[in-house]
Amino acid sequence: MKVGTIVELNTTYQKDIIIAKGVVFATYLDDESKLGVRVIFENGYFDKFPYKEQEEYLTELGFSEEHSNYVFVDIPSVSRNFESGYWESVFKKDK
Repeated sequence: MKVGTIVELNTTYQKDIIIAKGVVFATYLDDESKLGVRVIFENGYFDKFPYKEQEEYLTELGFSEEHSNYVFVDIPSVSRNFESGYWESVFKKDK
């Protein structure tokens, strides 16, 4: 998955996450040197998904060209971007 991929959490990944729409904001190499993804969800929660967990937990819904060039700096920046409405267009109910 690439940065900008819109996903849905298709199962409860952790007990405090409600099934939600999200967007990939960064990629990383996981412990098996495969492409993992970092996803921010519509409630502001974010998490990492190693390659082997992506198929089990994430369903691709589409792609946001608007967010495909996002540069991940650090977690506080992602939170600030969420609070400022940067991800809002992905999470609108009509999208």
